[in-house]
Amino acid sequence: VAISHWHLGHVGGNELYKDSNIIACRKTRDTLLRQKDAIEDGTLWGNPAINPLHLPDIVFDQTVSVFLDDLEVVMYNFNIHSEDSVCLYLPGYKLLLAGDMLEDTIPFIAAPQDIPVHLNNYEQLRALDIDKILPSHGRSATIRNGGYGKEFIDSITYYLSELYAQLKKDPDSPVADLDTFMSIYLNKGIIGLWPPYEEAHRNNISKLRKFFKSPPGTEIKLY
Repeated sequence: VAISHWHLGHVGGNELYKDSNIIACRKTRDTLLRQKDAIEDGTLWGNPAINPLHLPDIVFDQTVSVFLDDLEVVMYNFNIHSEDSVCLYLPGYKLLLAGDMLEDTIPFIAAPQDIPVHLNNYEQLRALDIDKILPSHGRSATIRNGGYGKEFIDSITYYLSELYAQLKKDPDSPVADLDTFMSIYLNKGIIGLWPPYEEAHRNNISKLRKFFKSPPGTEIKLY
């Protein structure tokens, strides 16, 4: 079992796999261990509590390869979405399992202070020899038909870079609705407009405005 990152929606079922090897980035285990008491008593993000929290038993730094018979799976840690995020790359199929690093329609901004780092890491991700991408959050029809192309990465970097640049320049500037903001990629069919992401777009705008207006070092809550 591979853990994509430490967020509670991605570790809550680990207890079911306690008899299997659970692999994660070292930062994931460190974060879970540090927050273990609050996760188990339901005070970190609120109920439901995750108790017991089963920690990963195999960790790696940056990258590692594992083999399922003759199938190579390369695990990469990129600071995208969260600093411990992990994607799985199957070089034999040129296939990327992206976890929460990529979302259709747009990404959920969890760490606004790290967006410049995220953008740099998206370039490293794009440098992989990828034919198809399967994200955790995407259109089922696209996934059934084989997945997304590399243009999916381009749509995410466009969204983050344009939104970040605009609100850094003027946090109070009006931001276009999601369908207008992402019209270039929507019109090409690279991503689709899924209504719940309109709220995610508003939340991203609010979070970035708060970040740019806050003194350096201010913690911006994840939820």
